[in-house]
Amino acid sequence: MQSPKWVSKKVVSVTKDSSIQEAAKLMRKNHIGDVVVVDAKSNVPIGIITDRDIVMATVALNIPFEGLCVGDIMTEKVVTVNQDAGIHEVIKLMRTHGVKRIPVVGAKKALAGIVSRDNVMKFLGDEFSLIGDTYLKQRTKERERRPDIQ
Repeated sequence: MQSPKWVSKKVVSVTKDSSIQEAAKLMRKNHIGDVVVVDAKSNVPIGIITDRDIVMATVALNIPFEGLCVGDIMTEKVVTVNQDAGIHEVIKLMRTHGVKRIPVVGAKKALAGIVSRDNVMKFLGDEFSLIGDTYLKQRTKERERRPDIQ
């Protein structure tokens, strides 16, 4: 099945044994604020680590990140959504769990993509824009058919 437009197929992942520095470099290289932590064998999401996690767990506490791995500071209870889910389910999950990003899973719960709050807002904005365009087209047609009505 093809993923919806609001799901990004380009998702960066690491394993729990990856270094904090490796995760941070991937975030910088890809201009993203998180990486999904996956099981090395199954590619199933087992956690997520954000740039904020790194700052709060190391820099803010003056703890050197050398020797720490992603598994030491990742959020383990990662919220995921099935690739067949609708936009309303994604919004509800984000709101309920207070998260900005949700890994998308497919067959056998393997990582298939990621959806961010920005993806959702862009999709909804585009949809509202299309609705507005449709309204204007209908209004123009009505005026052309009935010029006596303002």
